[in-house]
Amino acid sequence: MPSEAKSEDKFVCHLCGAGSYRVVVRGNTSRQQAAGHGEVSMEEYTCTSRHHGQFFQVVECLRCRLRSLFPLPPAQAVEDAYTRVKDSEYLSIEPPRKIAFTKLLQRLKNYSKPPGKLLDVGCYTGVFPWLAEQHGYDAYGVEPSKWAADIAAERLPGRIHQGYLENAAFPSASFDLVTSWDVIEHVTDPAKEIKLMAGLLKPSGWLCLSTMASEALIVKTLGSRWPWYMPMHLFYFTPQTLSEFLRRAGLSPKRPEPYPHYTTMSYVFWKLEPALGLLARALSRSARQLGFSERVIKIDLGDFFLIAAKKQ
Repeated sequence: MPSEAKSEDKFVCHLCGAGSYRVVVRGNTSRQQAAGHGEVSMEEYTCTSRHHGQFFQVVECLRCRLRSLFPLPPAQAVEDAYTRVKDSEYLSIEPPRKIAFTKLLQRLKNYSKPPGKLLDVGCYTGVFPWLAEQHGYDAYGVEPSKWAADIAAERLPGRIHQGYLENAAFPSASFDLVTSWDVIEHVTDPAKEIKLMAGLLKPSGWLCLSTMASEALIVKTLGSRWPWYMPMHLFYFTPQTLSEFLRRAGLSPKRPEPYPHYTTMSYVFWKLEPALGLLARALSRSARQLGFSERVIKIDLGDFFLIAAKKQ
């Protein structure tokens, strides 16, 4: 259970500016202190990271209920780590990602139809903007990892900016649709990032984000065993806190929607290896022998959501 409320001068909420919090999960405080001095592991920042259960202290603002790591690692250390990320394991799960993104593109047509201009922020290896272009969008991407951006640029030559949004040379009010899938929880300043994305939207353009739902029933049930408490997740949102960030950026958010993930049985067992060891490997071996290890499965436990917001 979370500890009792306490105040600390150095804590300042990134949403409301309050200085009081409660501890949600204590995590590994000694490693968090090391991260606070700039010691950030690149391996913990890959998309396929298996550092589940190796989380840092998570706190909740007593005023607005935004959750975050505290202390947070230095922004420059985080950004440098993402620039250096290499994640070859991700290439093996691109097929189910293509299925997930294809379904997602069908939903996005409710907000902005092709041939609108689309920007995907945190596009990784470029699967989503590449598929968006196949569906008729004029698609671009931004990705900090040089390794991932190079792969994305092979798919969409001249359309991928390697780096961060604040340094990208996109004209303001130039996109009909800006997307960012499972990214906002990783950024060091979510208010700034959302304002930058909002500034790129044309009037009546749409920003669509997905992230974890930190007050979902399964989060409350599992407590510190919830697998998405991880070092790379800096912020934990609810539909209410994320909607408030969006409103402050001049956007009008709609009601949140479910955001399922799609993956393969082999990937699930691979992710479980650090926790289950030989059992996970045995299950993976059995799945291969039975011929369904690469079967794509849908996972929706209610702990992720999608929210769309329109520029006013």
